[in-house]
Amino acid sequence: MIGFVRGNGRFVAIAAIVVLLVAANVVLMMQWRSATDSRAQAENDKLVAETNLKVTQAQYDVDGLRSEEAALKGGPEFPTKLPIVDLSVFIAERAALSRVTIKEIGPVAPVGTENLGGKRYPVYETKVTAAGGLSDIIAFIKSIEAGAFSSIEVRDVSGKKGEGATWEGKFTVAVISQR
Repeated sequence: MIGFVRGNGRFVAIAAIVVLLVAANVVLMMQWRSATDSRAQAENDKLVAETNLKVTQAQYDVDGLRSEEAALKGGPEFPTKLPIVDLSVFIAERAALSRVTIKEIGPVAPVGTENLGGKRYPVYETKVTAAGGLSDIIAFIKSIEAGAFSSIEVRDVSGKKGEGATWEGKFTVAVISQR
């Protein structure tokens, strides 16, 4: 074997150079891969930082906050006097849209006051019992809260399984009024 190496010095030198080039190629490929991963991470970090900056700028936009404050000073956005008939019609319409049957609706009655912005406003409540599918009752409650009365709130929600796929939902609808 030593004789073969001595006789073929050029072959051994070329083989050694090839091995060195392959090893150098492997090292360079690993470094390139690492640099690519680092670049992708840096680009991702940059996007996250830019997004956070935009969110922060929007949150602390002084002019925007002042205009929102001015809009709030205009007065409350709830009824000056509670339209009881309109509330009953509103609940009935939402029940029909949500495919829910109203089994019972109590009279609208004052139940106390709510403190908003340093002022006290009367709160009126009515108790509602509705029957239908569970998802329909949930949709009914959501549609009441998202409806025409901006000061409406659904409280004390409870449900009971009825016959088959029917559920019975009981809850209280509370509305804040200015008087």
